[in-house]
Amino acid sequence: MLRGVKSLTDPVLRAPADRRAWRRGIRAPLAFLALIGAFWAALNFNTDRDEIFDFGAPAIHYTLDGPTWVHWTFVLACPALLASALLLWTARRPATVALGLVLFAVSLASVIGAVVVRHNSGRVERTELDSVRVGASKSTVDQRLGWPAGHGHVRVDGDRLDCLIYKNTSARWYRGQHLAFCIRDGRVAYRRFG
Repeated sequence: MLRGVKSLTDPVLRAPADRRAWRRGIRAPLAFLALIGAFWAALNFNTDRDEIFDFGAPAIHYTLDGPTWVHWTFVLACPALLASALLLWTARRPATVALGLVLFAVSLASVIGAVVVRHNSGRVERTELDSVRVGASKSTVDQRLGWPAGHGHVRVDGDRLDCLIYKNTSARWYRGQHLAFCIRDGRVAYRRFG
């Protein structure tokens, strides 16, 4: 227990919002960091769309969004960081300050982790990409290559196929950076470098 504090619900702390400028204490910069983190999470909600196209072949439209759970991490972390900024800025009770600090730490760590996973997912060598052929099952693709770097779709013979996009780490900057494995009925029906 803190010295001089009878219980964690006693209003003994002064909130940064109650203090003069330049005398707001350590909670003010933490609240500002939580606000910046919330904006960072909001900027990562969606990624830009791109496409793999070649003359005479259908275009594959995709986004490099990483695993599916990464998007939901950003969606949940944004309001959690806003709430932690509000708690850190206005809280007068030690329990509320502690809640704001825990919410801040967990939310910011989850955003940083999701950005790292999104950036590093789906990076595989050319030999690993070549090991998955047309006709392989989706579970084989997942087992050999891991999480995809992105998701997309293509129209082939009138059917819309969902695609998993992987990054080729051994590619030149101008050709073959991404490989799409397009799935029909649980099997790879179409694959293409772009």
